[in-house]
Amino acid sequence: MKNWKKVLLALLLSGCLFLPARAAEKTMAGDPSLYMSDSAKALLMPSPASSHGKINEAGTSSLGVPNPEKAQEAAKKKSYTPAQKANYDALRKENGGVLAPKERFITTTAPAIVLTFGGLTRPESVEDMLDYLDEKGLKATFFVTELELRKYNSTISEIISRGHELGLGLRTSLDGDYYETCAQIERLRKKMKKQYGISPSIARQIFGKEMDTVNEACHAMGVHLLSQTLNGVQTKDKEAKSAEDIFPHLFGARTYSMGRGQIIYMRLDYLNEPLICSKLLDLIYKNKIDNIAYRSLSDTPETNPSNDSAYRLVTAGDLVYDETHAWSYPVDMSQVPYDLQPSTKPASVDDRNFEREFGKRYIGSPDVHDKDTMRGFPVNIAKHIDKTGTIHGAKERTVFFTFDDWGNDESVNHLLYVFRKHHALGNFFIITRNVKNNPNLLRAIALEGHLIGSHTNSHRPMVGQTYGGISSRPMTDEEYREDIEKAYEELAKTVGDVKVNGRYALTRLFRPPTLAISYSGTKSIMNAGYTYIVNGYDSTHDYAAPTLQAMVGAITHGLYDEKGNVRTGAVMVMHMSDNAKFTPLALDYLLTVNEQRSDDDPKKFIPARLDDYLVDGYSQSDETGNDSDFEKNLKYKGCCG
Repeated sequence: MKNWKKVLLALLLSGCLFLPARAAEKTMAGDPSLYMSDSAKALLMPSPASSHGKINEAGTSSLGVPNPEKAQEAAKKKSYTPAQKANYDALRKENGGVLAPKERFITTTAPAIVLTFGGLTRPESVEDMLDYLDEKGLKATFFVTELELRKYNSTISEIISRGHELGLGLRTSLDGDYYETCAQIERLRKKMKKQYGISPSIARQIFGKEMDTVNEACHAMGVHLLSQTLNGVQTKDKEAKSAEDIFPHLFGARTYSMGRGQIIYMRLDYLNEPLICSKLLDLIYKNKIDNIAYRSLSDTPETNPSNDSAYRLVTAGDLVYDETHAWSYPVDMSQVPYDLQPSTKPASVDDRNFEREFGKRYIGSPDVHDKDTMRGFPVNIAKHIDKTGTIHGAKERTVFFTFDDWGNDESVNHLLYVFRKHHALGNFFIITRNVKNNPNLLRAIALEGHLIGSHTNSHRPMVGQTYGGISSRPMTDEEYREDIEKAYEELAKTVGDVKVNGRYALTRLFRPPTLAISYSGTKSIMNAGYTYIVNGYDSTHDYAAPTLQAMVGAITHGLYDEKGNVRTGAVMVMHMSDNAKFTPLALDYLLTVNEQRSDDDPKKFIPARLDDYLVDGYSQSDETGNDSDFEKNLKYKGCCG
């Protein structure tokens, strides 16, 4: 039938038909009958006018049957006055076409996750969820539609009385009409103000096709438009008998936890089992939120008041209006120092000056020495490549803890807590391809004072390698250049403006994937603006550590020499990924023991940031770390002006 979309809208707006919130958009683009009863399907079929009985202006027959043509005409009637339209036009002009982003997460570094609900038409489900939230001491945002405002006053009053937040539940028209959306926002606010004394500025599009005009209306009306990171109630689970039937497929195989600022949404009136949602939320909390907190045998949030590693479940407003932790992604590049902006590039490195520049700017590794880890270097350069894995000229007993890759909030938050607990700083080399899905986490690392460097965008090594009988193809020079430039751009637009205790978190330091290097790859790295290429003395292989004891041993092996003294300048290679589960616990143990040693104990190490030493003028080719040519040139410039 030609006009089925408009007819369906009329039915939805009249309350005759409900769609699953997540499936609504799919329905608009496909077959609406997938979500309709047989009687509702019949309304879309052509039928003799006489079968409707007498039709009134609302499009309903004397027999109580909606008429498609009349319902369609009724849907076209404006829900706003000419005066309101003029006001909306003025707001539109003032807004200048700016769209409210439909936020999958809130940009914040607060250790908190937003909890939201919709679908208040089944009071028993709402009551059960409210009881669960009370039991756990949690607060949430409940999005309310116009229909629910009219019919479920007692349920909404109960939500408010228990200390929860109300949001605007928008059911927008098929064409996402700007004026209709503005009018609906205005009506919802007025009714909520009159009935409950509140005027929310946070909304969710409960039903309707995603259209720029809806986002424009929200921004013009001063409304934050939220979506979700996790949709806990999905169409395919309608017949589910238990929360355990649903939970396993809500998360990807590599999603070990929720993240800062992410949004959970659950529709309470969709699943056949009315009391299933609270049980599902409990599974999510226990398996994907509570695990973010750091716990050792002697240190848990429950037993140590100073253990602040747990994440909270909060209302949308708690984070939207939290200016202390709020930030904007991407970062305004005008707030990034000139020398850290991606467009700033150094003098080029070519075959003529490569040997000198590489010798100065490459901190090597004892493990990088054969064709699987080093390729393409001329013999005269290869035989002089640094293999110390230490920073020359570092202060006595200074060491550098470095962490590669990327992870979920669970693994990274454990590391952040351990460093915070021991007042120490680390160095994080980031694979950036997934940072855009969780930029809050990278921002949180930087704001705690840690160094941020690049570990490429895609984690493809410079040298083709074979693992488990499978060979990998190295990228072409052009592919590699694009990859490492993209990686730095992502870092800059996430943390380029972060400055803690007088120094920026972002650096132009680079850690090669698998520590492997090639002649062309290292040349590309230096020409992309990276200042130093940092491997390290010891790779702990923490992702494969079988026990905590083994991990403690692996770190100790790199920290101390054969005589048991601190290996001054040692760069320790570890990981922040989820499979390096013993790394935070091992570091906590070693840092605790270290703190108990006297300052003059030769076994007491001093953790530091790499950029304490890797600055302009540092040269790895000099045992002291000083570039003698640099100093000569500097004196020459000073002498001659």
